[in-house]
Amino acid sequence: MTTVNHWTPGDIPDQAGRTALITGGNSGIGLETARALARHGARVILAGRSRTRLDQAAEAVRAATSEAQTDTLVLDLSDLSSVRDAATRIAETETVDLLFNNAGVMNLPERRTTHDGLEMTVGNQSPRPLRLQRPGMARRAPLARTARGHRQRHRGAVADGQAGGPDE
Repeated sequence: MTTVNHWTPGDIPDQAGRTALITGGNSGIGLETARALARHGARVILAGRSRTRLDQAAEAVRAATSEAQTDTLVLDLSDLSSVRDAATRIAETETVDLLFNNAGVMNLPERRTTHDGLEMTVGNQSPRPLRLQRPGMARRAPLARTARGHRQRHRGAVADGQAGGPDE
């Protein structure tokens, strides 16, 4: 009989001195990612559309981990000018070690478009998060890591681009 070792957040190594930017960090998988990284010493920047929800999420992270270092970034991925502004602010003040492109929309009850005229699901999830990765848009630390995924995409995902991950 083969024993399978299951990964848990307890397996995360020390993240002290690292900064993680998490889109969609105010709820769901993004918020849980923020809590887990903060428990392991990372400074987390929660990015999302609602200042109120971001502040509530940052408080939840601090409540879970008293030493948590949190910041928030208002960012609307459906508006390219918001993405540009946020990326510029981050590039001017931060070095991002971990970028979690977690935010997304799906199963909208009716067709909607972004501020720039793209269909909402495509416009929110495809080109926008990549702007945060482009050279010159956000400084990246040496050996920085980027993870993409949202909602159900976490099922079967494998870290660091290994076979079977969400980038295939």
